[in-house]
Amino acid sequence: MTDRSKIYDNDGNEIGTVLCIGTFDSKALVTVRFDNKVAIPIDSEFSVFTASLLGDKSIEVNYGHSLKVFTNNDTIYEQAEKSIFQSIE
Repeated sequence: MTDRSKIYDNDGNEIGTVLCIGTFDSKALVTVRFDNKVAIPIDSEFSVFTASLLGDKSIEVNYGHSLKVFTNNDTIYEQAEKSIFQSIE
């Protein structure tokens, strides 16, 4: 994933952009900007997926059902899932 990678909802609509990628406390820190028109429930799930044959990465948001939504400058903590190869080791 790179700066300016796109963020999509689970219907394929573009809803935001990755602003920068870095690390903090040995963890990935991804700063994003969502469109102002989008309300993202706090129980939504986020995942990284391959968006092209060239291996470009994007973020997908699967909306939750909570009535409480993220607001400006909120932090979203998402645990990385292991790949099948990490699980075999």
